[in-house]
Amino acid sequence: MDKDDYKDKFEEHRQTIDGEEEEQEPQKMSRTERYRTEKSDKPEKKKRHLMEYLSITFILILISILIFVWLFYEPGQKVTDVVVDDEDEVEVVKGGEPIAKDKEKDADKEKEADKEKEQAEKDKAQAEKEALAKKKAEEASKAEAARKAEEQKAAEQAQAAEQAKAAQQAEAARQAEAARQAEAARKAEEQKQQQQQQQQQPQARTHTVQAGETLYRIGVNYYGSGDEAVLQKIRAANGLSSNNIVVGQQITLP
Repeated sequence: MDKDDYKDKFEEHRQTIDGEEEEQEPQKMSRTERYRTEKSDKPEKKKRHLMEYLSITFILILISILIFVWLFYEPGQKVTDVVVDDEDEVEVVKGGEPIAKDKEKDADKEKEADKEKEQAEKDKAQAEKEALAKKKAEEASKAEAARKAEEQKAAEQAQAAEQAKAAQQAEAARQAEAARQAEAARKAEEQKQQQQQQQQQPQARTHTVQAGETLYRIGVNYYGSGDEAVLQKIRAANGLSSNNIVVGQQITLP
């Protein structure tokens, strides 16, 4: 049966229903006749309403079938109901190819969702791994910077201590040199003064005592007099307590 056959039958059935409705149109009558007629026609009306309802239902079913055939059926192609899976899910196959596979689509969507979830978890794990590595690198960099800063501080402190020690040693050496120079200057000045004093004093002479010489004779020979003043002068210069002298003794003559 093709589309034209369905259309012809639908048109014939519609005309039949229209004819019945025209025959059932009420004619004008008096109030008494109409009351009697309505009273006698009540069972007939109920039956007629039921027939109308059934006719309309049949027409709707027929229209649905026509629409389904018009949309999905084509001459030369087989319409098959295929039962798939153990859940009795029915899929309509057109021309041997699936029109819709809800379960497969759902499975594909679920797989895609699982892949996306797995990829998201991988991305999250990778991001956490990179963040942890970055944090460790930053901590290592900070620790290295702190270590270098501590080493630099220790080196600067050691250098400052070395410089302070060198400065102290230099100051001590300077002070020692100044003290040495001051002592040398003092000694030089003292020696100079002694030399000046020696130059101001008359030049002392020495005499070796010969056999038979006395202190008195030496005084007469060198000073022209042997009085007590001359003898006292000779004794003071030689640290003598008396006039006794011996042969070979060196006598200083002031």
